[in-house]
Amino acid sequence: PNRAQSLPIDTPRPLVRLRAGSVIAMVTPSFRSLNQLLLVPLICSFFASGVIVRSRVRLPPAACVEGDGQPLYVVVFSARENRDRRSALRNSWQRYGPRLASSRMQFAVCSGEANHTNNTSKETVASTELQQEDLEHRDMLFLDCTDGTRHGQLTWKLTTSLKTFRQHQQHCPNMPSMFMKVEDDTFIAWRRLRWFLEWKRPDLANSFIGLPMPEGRPVNRNPESPWFQPVETYAKAAYPAYMDRAGYMLGWNLTMKILDEGLADANQLSNEDQAVGVWVDEAKQKGLPVVHISLPGTNSYNQLEPAVLGTWATYPHIMHHGLKGDFIHCLAMMDAENRTNDLVQPCFLDTVFVAVFSTRDSTKHRRNSVREMLDVAGLTRPGPVVVKFMLCKGADNMTDSLNKEASEHGDMVFLNCEEGYRRSLLTRKLLESMKLYVDSFSTSRSLFMKVDDDTFVAWKRLQHFLAEHKDTENVYAGLPGPAHMPVNRDPNSPWYQPEDTYPNTVYPMVMEGGPGYILARNLVRRIVGSGLGDSIILSNEDQAAGVWVDTLKQIGINVNYMEVRGTDGYRPENDVCSGTWGDYPYIAHHNLQGSTLACLAKIEALNNSSALIDDCFSHCEEYTEALLEHRLEGLSEAIKKEAHELLSMEETLEATQKSLQWMRSRTLAKEAREAESTRLHEVPKQEQPQKPAMSQSWDKDSKGGNSE
Repeated sequence: PNRAQSLPIDTPRPLVRLRAGSVIAMVTPSFRSLNQLLLVPLICSFFASGVIVRSRVRLPPAACVEGDGQPLYVVVFSARENRDRRSALRNSWQRYGPRLASSRMQFAVCSGEANHTNNTSKETVASTELQQEDLEHRDMLFLDCTDGTRHGQLTWKLTTSLKTFRQHQQHCPNMPSMFMKVEDDTFIAWRRLRWFLEWKRPDLANSFIGLPMPEGRPVNRNPESPWFQPVETYAKAAYPAYMDRAGYMLGWNLTMKILDEGLADANQLSNEDQAVGVWVDEAKQKGLPVVHISLPGTNSYNQLEPAVLGTWATYPHIMHHGLKGDFIHCLAMMDAENRTNDLVQPCFLDTVFVAVFSTRDSTKHRRNSVREMLDVAGLTRPGPVVVKFMLCKGADNMTDSLNKEASEHGDMVFLNCEEGYRRSLLTRKLLESMKLYVDSFSTSRSLFMKVDDDTFVAWKRLQHFLAEHKDTENVYAGLPGPAHMPVNRDPNSPWYQPEDTYPNTVYPMVMEGGPGYILARNLVRRIVGSGLGDSIILSNEDQAAGVWVDTLKQIGINVNYMEVRGTDGYRPENDVCSGTWGDYPYIAHHNLQGSTLACLAKIEALNNSSALIDDCFSHCEEYTEALLEHRLEGLSEAIKKEAHELLSMEETLEATQKSLQWMRSRTLAKEAREAESTRLHEVPKQEQPQKPAMSQSWDKDSKGGNSE
């Protein structure tokens, strides 16, 4: 078939795709082993006119299709694990990209072992998933490079992409394309881009288009920086003008000049976008009349930016960098359908599926309190958040009333599980909820959230929290439990965990189940799809979720742990239940009465940080009194302890002073004795008294002289 596709590493598929009528023996071992065969050079040379075969890249002929606008060859730089981002960009491209003449989009992924060569399990998982993705979409471009941002890795990735583009263009020589590079977190308004390029068509062949970065930026000479540029590879002190890495386009003449003159190979700089600026500048010096064109766009996202607060008609960007897949998908629909009057702000909210754990014996009043909370927050209408109550199926006297309630509200799901808290029942309920999410909601909702039906969630705060954190594609968020929590080995406890199901002595990082936790679609799909959840059924559901996530982490899956401000509510005397909404610190507050949920939701809806929350907590005075008494008792004990320690210190000080005085007196006495001894030794010898004469006469007498 005349369709573009590329070959994943080690995929046991035919290496060579043939022109119609060609005959050759099909060779299907692994790709790396083929490199050792003498047959490969023969095939490469014999079929060079029809098939492109590289050590890592295979790019068959693409159809030259007539269409509207300037042909584009779009290369999206993507890391191996960023499948969700690629899915969002595929959706945006499919809505409008096929209308462009002979244009194509490919995701450039390095086939090297990235920066984790010591993690073979991660490499195995990534390679297998990439093969499956390529088989499904046929838009992967596997390049001979390694993922990373250090020391020119992106520059080499770009150079390889440009050479692949030239090979592609050989099949459509009469339809010169523009080369476009974008990041996988960049939204492109393809409809707007088409008209922009039509407007600039006379200058496109020699153009360099993007978000301009002015010339004169100093070269990084810090050896510790990933962008360190040695003098040997670039001697100038500053860079020429270049375009931001979010995305840029190179005209056909400019691209060929860079490749034919060897400008890319000769200038492999540490920073990819600055390297392109140098290539373009050298092409200009060699006589090409380069035209720099500024593309309307931004390289950052700000929730309060005026551009995201208006309608699609007032949204000014063609290129918007730093966005999540949810955001890109929503904006792409607006662009493709040209929804000029629609507000764009909803596009900048994370999509969430919320599983509210309720039970068959929970009262309808409690669920209605949750519904009221959701209604006040605007979550009962179609939007980025979908909420469902999770109950287990059962044959009891509540079945009729529950079915009636479910029919009335349409927000209840009955799972294949058994209600209860004893051994592993909640874990099985959680797993069934995850399966429901994967099967029915994961395509349209990127996050899975589990909460209890007695938990207040400040939804605006939560959405703001999620929006300001870019990496939610692998998130595990919630209120962290105690670190290194020991495993319960008490057979009489409902949370007893036998060693045969979990042999470790402590649990990994676990998010508390009551206040709720959030898991990225990527993680939930792996837990369900790989059978991991079914293979590890623990007694406690939140601990089970933590173990599942940790297991994924151990095999090399990226996990982004994030703390959400909250409380489990089991020690209400320690929780905030009075004061202003601005001082209320929680996003999730567990173990509350139904009336409190709706009350707090109404206060949040006021958007008034000075609003008082006291009336929402009926027992706040008691809790506050108990808290103050508890703190007073603690303070009294601390004072007593300090007083006792102070008295002890005073006694020690007095004894020390007496010892010091005694030591001083001894020191003074010793110094006096030493001074007297020194004085006596310093008396002159002539001042010594003479021996009496009698001693001489005595000597004489002793020899026989006068005895007197």
